Amino acid sequence: METNLASPTRERMVELAQQYFRLVDGEEGSLPGMFTDDARVFFPKYGTARGPGQFAELAGGLLRSQKFFRHDVDTMVFTAEGSRLVVEGLEAGEAADGRPWPAHPRSEGRYCNVFEFAGELITRLHIYADPDFLTEDTDRLRWD
Repeated sequence: METNLASPTRERMVELAQQYFRLVDGEEGSLPGMFTDDARVFFPKYGTARGPGQFAELAGGLLRSQKFFRHDVDTMVFTAEGSRLVVEGLEAGEAADGRPWPAHPRSEGRYCNVFEFAGELITRLHIYADPDFLTEDTDRLRWD
């Protein structure tokens, strides 16, 4: 894909982000094809993946632990500035062992992704979500 490095419009960034989430949720297409070769992707407990090889490692780890992800497109909130798009939303899924999440009432499946675009491609993606999808890590946090 040839890259136009001009900042995409807000509307185009929203379309590209929605396409990214559809691919994460299992729609046919090339998720790696949405990224520049030197893209950086941050995910909690993994750190920052740099380039296609590390991105594949990150994605593979997530896919081994989960049967599927679902992102609620109707509740997404988009905030744009320049070539950066912030997406807040709700996600759900099913762990590899069949348990569904989010695990209410403690987990609501909230996430925030920060995309940065170089033309039509993602050059930076920071994913802010609790990777403890099933709310199993409760020993270190006390709310009582």
